[in-house]
Amino acid sequence: MTSRRAIEKIYSLPRFARGNMLAPVAELLHVLHDPQAALSCIHVAGTNGKGSVSTMLSSMLTASGRRVGLYTSPYIHDFRERFQIDGKPVSSVAFANAAKCVFDAMKRMGDTSSLSQFDVVTAIGFVIFADAGCEVVVLECGLGGRLDATNVIAPPLLAVISNIGFDHIDILGDTISAITAEKCGIVKVGTGALICAPQDYIEAVRICEGVAAERGVPFVSVSADAVVEKFNFGYLRFSYKKKNYVSALSALYQVRNACTAIEAALALRRMGFTLTDEAIEKGLATAYIPARLESISLYPHILVDGAHNADAMRALRDSVERLGGDFGRLFCILGMMKDKEPEKALSVFFSSPLVKERISGIAALSPSGARAVTAEEMRCILATVTDAPIIETKSAEDAISRILPQMQRDDLLLCFGSLYILGDIKDAVKHRYTKRRS
Repeated sequence: MTSRRAIEKIYSLPRFARGNMLAPVAELLHVLHDPQAALSCIHVAGTNGKGSVSTMLSSMLTASGRRVGLYTSPYIHDFRERFQIDGKPVSSVAFANAAKCVFDAMKRMGDTSSLSQFDVVTAIGFVIFADAGCEVVVLECGLGGRLDATNVIAPPLLAVISNIGFDHIDILGDTISAITAEKCGIVKVGTGALICAPQDYIEAVRICEGVAAERGVPFVSVSADAVVEKFNFGYLRFSYKKKNYVSALSALYQVRNACTAIEAALALRRMGFTLTDEAIEKGLATAYIPARLESISLYPHILVDGAHNADAMRALRDSVERLGGDFGRLFCILGMMKDKEPEKALSVFFSSPLVKERISGIAALSPSGARAVTAEEMRCILATVTDAPIIETKSAEDAISRILPQMQRDDLLLCFGSLYILGDIKDAVKHRYTKRRS
């Protein structure tokens, strides 16, 4: 089986499982002789920031000399980004071999109609990490926590809850309490500790603390008193508990994610893990995850960010406002999914006085898929929240080719919204500048 064929087979499966239960993936893993049982896992759930926290913590553990697996989603360029070992995507051969094992096991199961794409991808990840002999695996939940396919594991070394906000309310509930309770489903009796990130909603902290007490799990509420010392395009330095850190992931919202990863690392140290201050600092300074206020050009400034809901847009807005002295006019390329409440999210971003003052042009772009807001629909939504000129574009290449000629050296192009458009935008920018140099 080739990697391409494996991906085709994955995408032929239902996107969501029938009944939203763990039994089908647990049965599949049992046929595979339960590869997850051999793994020591750190389980990460949350609404915003869970991918960044997972990546930072994985990088810290790798810097300590351990063999570390990282399971995350979605990917930007290559499907194999979802399975990383020591900070690098697994090989095509390793992915294809694991996929073949899983699809062969599905043949032995008989009825597989209740298995979702994510169930199967998660099983592939467990096979990859077990075969590679990973000492620790950092597992990012896909959706929720309690009924997420990753929750088939035994009690984890740590459960980590990143920032909680409103997303997937049709599945997880329409209150912060309900959403947090679903996320806290990853906290099992026997979990080493529950690390709770700084929260925008106090009820999220209360629910996390209550679940930890109920299940006899040590609770750590991460302090929000970090001090940002320097922040500009591609650089973030801050202090936390009298120590200085540099984060390779350079957005203001990454400070709370970094502090959460630091506290998780310190919890592991208290549990007997050898994790020096140097490993924590190095891991934070070298962690990489694409499209988190990622700088892909300095002149003109081009940033890409996966903000796709109201809370993430608020965090993005704060970073843009902090950068206000470092750029001239503002241009945007954006696309979103219909189930992310685009009207609400975009009204949060465009309410900024600085954004209102600097915004000079917007390109509306439609992600692929049935859930996507079309470029025409996006133009209509944007017209309700901003007076800036708006154009409809057919592709990332089209958007880039129409926006960049309007820009001057110190202007900022911010590309944000669905992660599904950002890989294409990065490719379009790279292609354009490659053509210029040739």
